[in-house]
Amino acid sequence: LKVGDTLPTDLAEITLDDGTKTTFSALLDASEKGIVLFSYTKASTLGCTAQACALRDNYAQFKDAGYLIYGLSGDSHTDNAKFKTKQNLGYPLLSDPTYVFHEALGIKSAKAGTVRSVIVVQK
Repeated sequence: LKVGDTLPTDLAEITLDDGTKTTFSALLDASEKGIVLFSYTKASTLGCTAQACALRDNYAQFKDAGYLIYGLSGDSHTDNAKFKTKQNLGYPLLSDPTYVFHEALGIKSAKAGTVRSVIVVQK
């Protein structure tokens, strides 16, 4: 992805950390101005925990600006739920174990499953 690219609204279905299925369009529709989507390679690992907690610590600023934060990984929704609870993350984590959603966003990695990324999508 490059700055200014338009994302298709019919991206693959993904699973929230509570097990419910959703779409990229639904996530975007739920926000006032857009979403901040960050991808991480593995829940509860050192680098990914630091990344998730940095966004947690600044979540209010994003929310006040009209943006919702979502984390994205190839982990199961149950692993993401445990990670979210353990780190007291105030935003949803998305599970994409087949990496179809990652691939559609251009952040799939053959080695790690995902390329650590932050994508800001405006409405």
